[in-house]
Amino acid sequence: MDEKDRSALHDEFTDNSNEARGILFEKYKTFKDVVSAESYKDAAAEGDRSTKPGDGHKDAISALVFDDTHGILYTASLDGVILAWVVQTGAKKAQFSMEASHSQGISSLLLWKGFLYSGSFDASIIKWGLTNHDILQRYCGHSEVVYGILGIEGCLLSCSRDGGIRVWNEATAECLFELRGHRAAVLCVATAGGMLFSGSDDSMIRKWEWRRGTARGE
Repeated sequence: MDEKDRSALHDEFTDNSNEARGILFEKYKTFKDVVSAESYKDAAAEGDRSTKPGDGHKDAISALVFDDTHGILYTASLDGVILAWVVQTGAKKAQFSMEASHSQGISSLLLWKGFLYSGSFDASIIKWGLTNHDILQRYCGHSEVVYGILGIEGCLLSCSRDGGIRVWNEATAECLFELRGHRAAVLCVATAGGMLFSGSDDSMIRKWEWRRGTARGE
């Protein structure tokens, strides 16, 4: 990326008007279009490279979670690969089986109750075993990239660029219901006090009684 291209990209991302944001959202359909592997290399060359865990990934690292019980860091990338690293030594421990897994890059990770879950630009979620690093379950229902996943009370909750939040039976992968209320992509979710909170590209935060599938406010 030369200086001219870098300047143009900076101008696009610093224009905060609603019109500009809409144009940008349509122009860059995926995170990979915005942050390329090349731009990551450019940034690394100018700063500290020590946080990059080896050279296992071939594209931008999009998510990571830490297993503090076993000292393992799980990393996911736009290359569609999930790797496990021994934090103490920095050695690569394992690569998860990519056969018949995600067809596009990985956008989110969740480590919950001894399993790993990955959300992807292919709109699916996969449940992984941590012993054999194999696929145990697949959750399909979103129509666009899955930005966030969390687990609570035997359910998975996921948010997506399609504007929906889905509540899944974790054990069966059945979608129990979908929460709708945002006018744009839902970028993040969190729980507190038994309530669900969601943040969206529509600039709103919503509070949900997620067990009932109803919103409490904005």
